[in-house]
Amino acid sequence: LKDGSIIRPLKVSDASIVDSWWDERSSTKSHSKIARLIMKENSIGNKRSCCCLGIEGMDGKLRACILRYEGGALGMLHVDESYRRLGYGHTLLAEATKRLEQQDLECVAFIVDGNHASETLFTKQGWTRADPTVKRKTGRRKAKRKWIKQT
Repeated sequence: LKDGSIIRPLKVSDASIVDSWWDERSSTKSHSKIARLIMKENSIGNKRSCCCLGIEGMDGKLRACILRYEGGALGMLHVDESYRRLGYGHTLLAEATKRLEQQDLECVAFIVDGNHASETLFTKQGWTRADPTVKRKTGRRKAKRKWIKQT
C-alpha cells in the first residue's frame, strides 16, 4: 500500500486483537471462534486464496481485518480507529472479493442494519442487498441483511 503497509493472511496470533475489535465478542467463545476461522482459512494451503486478511503497518501492528465465516460469508471487516479514512476497508474488501471470485465462490456478506459505513463501502464496490425485505433472524431490532456481489 502507499503508506508501506501490507495485506497479509491473518495469523492465529491475530485472534486476540480481532476479538477486541468485534462488537459481538464474548468472554471466551468469540476468541476461539476467530482463531478457528483463521486456522481453517490458512489450512486451505494457498495464501492467495485465503480470505481472512489483515493490513499490517510498517510497525508490525495489525491495523485492519476481514474474515470469512465457515458458511462462506465475509464479515468482521474492521479498521482500527486510528487508521480510518485511509482506504484500508476498501482495500481489504476488494482483495477478499477478488479471491472469492477467482475461486468461483459466492460473494456473500451480512451487514447489520444501520452500519452505514459498511453499506456505503459495499455499495461502492458493486455489492447489493440480496433482498431488502428479508433479514437474518437475529432476535434483535437491527437485523443482519444479506449482501451479494454478482460475478
